[in-house]
Amino acid sequence: MSDISMTEAYAGADRSPRKGPAVRGIHRTRLLFYFAIAFILAPKVNIVSFGDSGLRTEDFILFAALPVVFWRYRRRAHPFPSYVWAFFAFMAASFLSAIVNLGEMGLTGLVFTGRQVQYFLWFLIAAEFAPRISEARFRRAFGIIASVLLVWWLGEASGLVPKIGRFAVVDERITLNTSGPYETAILAVLVLILAPKRWQKIGMIGVLLATQSRITIAAAIVVWQISRPARNTFLLLLLVPVVLLVLAFDPQSVSESRFSQTQSLSSMASDLVGRIDNVPQIRSLEDFRALVAQGLRRNVDFTAGDASFQVRAYKWALILKSLTADAQHLLLGWGPGAWGLAVDGHYVRFLGEGGLIGLLTALIFFGFSLLGRDSPLPYRLGFLTMALSCIFIDAAVASKVSSTLWIIAGYFHGQRINQWRQSQAPERSEP
Repeated sequence: MSDISMTEAYAGADRSPRKGPAVRGIHRTRLLFYFAIAFILAPKVNIVSFGDSGLRTEDFILFAALPVVFWRYRRRAHPFPSYVWAFFAFMAASFLSAIVNLGEMGLTGLVFTGRQVQYFLWFLIAAEFAPRISEARFRRAFGIIASVLLVWWLGEASGLVPKIGRFAVVDERITLNTSGPYETAILAVLVLILAPKRWQKIGMIGVLLATQSRITIAAAIVVWQISRPARNTFLLLLLVPVVLLVLAFDPQSVSESRFSQTQSLSSMASDLVGRIDNVPQIRSLEDFRALVAQGLRRNVDFTAGDASFQVRAYKWALILKSLTADAQHLLLGWGPGAWGLAVDGHYVRFLGEGGLIGLLTALIFFGFSLLGRDSPLPYRLGFLTMALSCIFIDAAVASKVSSTLWIIAGYFHGQRINQWRQSQAPERSEP
């Protein structure tokens, strides 16, 4: 079955009413569905803080959902698809790196790995509610999410809704219910993929542009183009003269934005190679933190080229050069979470935190998610958006992004498994 026909087939799975356990008048699977919607919409703020981390609003929603999902769990998510097994291999490598670096990292590596496993639990939750929720209803829920985020954007732009996250002080970029514009940008694309109405999709395009996340905007264009290659390539060609006309009348709309600072690929590669030659060889995480905290202003020229890339190039060079310290760090890295919150490039983070083994297992997971025959089309498109954004963003550890992707994957996988079981039922009943 092709990807598109498989996706369409999911819509017909198990729409008939069925008796089952209920929780206070609401069927448990519908309750799990509501938990998933609430999680995506919940503001990413700490309720309980400890150090640089804490327990967020979304964590408590998951804690409330877990007893419901594991009560009479029917194991609808089994057998796991190939990309889930690849994820388990990636988590095993991450756990090994955390154990090897336990002396220097403490429990940080285990906490970071545990967070990724925590996000995966939404796959199990979505697979459990999938048989009772039609695809039309699932998409309508994402339409509601799009509407709420659109109103949230208008409220934030007007000052009626306060900003949250680490970018709260940056006036020209929106954050909505996430930790920053980069996470918001990818979330907007995920919602756009599933929202059923055109005005909802247009609203999410507006949110995406308002984040000014250049790599995610480029990723969204790629995903949009490959979703329907013939039609969308033609539309892109039609849009080119429109964009040129707008720029001719208002050139300052680009010249005064972050888009005007973008460097070419060759220029970025040249700057990164030069940085690797010039930065010192660090031999501890304290060295890295000191060089970033104290040496960033001294070692980065914010007036030359793209300032955001220059910061990235400096961090990346320190991380890449650190792997040559010894064989252990080359193979297993410095441990999950070693480089703090913002490496601003997840492939470099994979390599720096997990070494060659961590990067390889991460790429295998990405490969199965993007190319696996059992990878649902909406999940594949959303994952491609994240994978491209990971070039310049630490997107794969963002809770809203990872969990929403797992919700999408679990839902469509659960529908596929349920449809297969229904097709086998008549055969089993025959004498």
